[in-house]
Amino acid sequence: MLGCRSPPSLYSSGYESDCSLERAVADPGLFSLRVFVGGFPKGTSESLIRANYSQYDIDRVDWPHKSASSYKDTPNGFAFLEFHGEGDVVNFLADCNVIGGRTYSVFMTQTQQKLFVEVKPYRLSDARYGHYSYSPTANQRKVFLGGLPRETTAREVHDVMVKFGEVKEVIIDLLPATKYPRGTACVVFDTVTGRDNAVRNRVVLLKHPTTGARRLIEVKPFLLSQQRCEVCGKMTAPVSCYNKCCMKVTCYTCYDVVHQYLPPFGHKRIFRGSYYTPYDARNVRF
Repeated sequence: MLGCRSPPSLYSSGYESDCSLERAVADPGLFSLRVFVGGFPKGTSESLIRANYSQYDIDRVDWPHKSASSYKDTPNGFAFLEFHGEGDVVNFLADCNVIGGRTYSVFMTQTQQKLFVEVKPYRLSDARYGHYSYSPTANQRKVFLGGLPRETTAREVHDVMVKFGEVKEVIIDLLPATKYPRGTACVVFDTVTGRDNAVRNRVVLLKHPTTGARRLIEVKPFLLSQQRCEVCGKMTAPVSCYNKCCMKVTCYTCYDVVHQYLPPFGHKRIFRGSYYTPYDARNVRF
């Protein structure tokens, strides 16, 4: 069973101690419904995973590229369990064991060998850090981050981004159905200068606090699907440029007008869904 520990401070990874598991059913929104479980023998079947956890209501057993591949078993020894409700997540975690600060579940293999597989639940309190009061200029102080490892907390993002200027709030994007991180985030700076410093840098290195692995994270202007052009004032699909000579959110027409008189080097059209680097390069850890 998960043991109780002294409550962490407000800015640690989660506002609740493990004692909160006992009352989590009455406190909805504590955990994501999608839970990482790693350490399965390679080739473990979905049916064996479901058989081990048949006492819980699991909607889906998933792993990367499962639907697009011919893999019928876990190719990399890990999977995501998507529970029907948070009560099922709480019950599952309550049956786990904490060893050396990590959470483990007992798993019986096809040959009846007992293994400990590691369980990594995502606390929803880790998806937000800081607070700011909304203002009409808030979007001008926001940046978008892409390529975040799913286990990243908002506090960890804050600690990386604060070198560009005071950070008021970090919000990690969550999937609506499971409340699991998408791998993207929004950072709100106190000033436009902080935003500009971050965007000009284009990328930051995020170091994993446990493994020490580093990941390349992209930093872009925060663009809405419809946003006011900072040149002509029209509401339109926005585009931006990270070059220090530009740093404006404009419509496509104004972007072309502004850039026709600028040198062609060091400028790149950035719009919603675009990246500076290819997918394979963004996902390399080193």
